[in-house]
Amino acid sequence: NKAKFANMVPTSECVDVALRLLKGERLMVPAVVFQSNLKVEGQTIPLGIITDNTIYTIIRVQIGSQLLKDENKLSLLEYLNQLNRSYKVFKYVAAEDGSIFLDACLPSTNESFDAEIVRVILDVIVDHLNNEYKNIMKQAWK
Repeated sequence: NKAKFANMVPTSECVDVALRLLKGERLMVPAVVFQSNLKVEGQTIPLGIITDNTIYTIIRVQIGSQLLKDENKLSLLEYLNQLNRSYKVFKYVAAEDGSIFLDACLPSTNESFDAEIVRVILDVIVDHLNNEYKNIMKQAWK
């Protein structure tokens, strides 16, 4: 199980936390963020897995900074909404500064937390982005 998070954690403290999460332990601290990157279409894009003492674990991928601009706003938001209607496990979100994120929200209790589900959702996200990232960027660069 340690290998599943090996490329995602830079320090021994993070490895310890990841192993505790793999064993089903939820940390009762405000939040723990695992930061990593995805390689998609030759680009390195940031990813975070956020877990805390609520019932939610969030996977957040930053598609790009300040992609949403006045000249592409309508077409890009429509395209992202089309994607949002097509996928249940994650949704695209536009931040106030125009950055675009892909978010997946995974509910679980302390007893039912399953790191394998996190891994499966990450695999689905990577597969999706390998197919759609280029199209999103085309919409953003219009």
